[in-house]
Amino acid sequence: MASDSKKYYDANPDAKAKKNAYQKKYNKNRKAKLLIARAQRLRRKLGLKVGDKRDASHDNKDPKSNSGRAQLRSKNRNRYA
Repeated sequence: MASDSKKYYDANPDAKAKKNAYQKKYNKNRKAKLLIARAQRLRRKLGLKVGDKRDASHDNKDPKSNSGRAQLRSKNRNRYA
């Protein structure tokens, strides 16, 4: 089932382009690079390969730790929805 935001951005290509431009710029700053590196490190630790149906789900008790578990993408990405 598609989220409300996905439906909105599918119906509004100008808003989608604006959001994607912001995300592209954000991904180049230091905070985002550290976040991406941490996620990649956990994926390697868990042995998850490209195309795997699971995501690396972080345990957010300690933001600097790199602990987590493999979890289905749908459950991990809908946790905060």
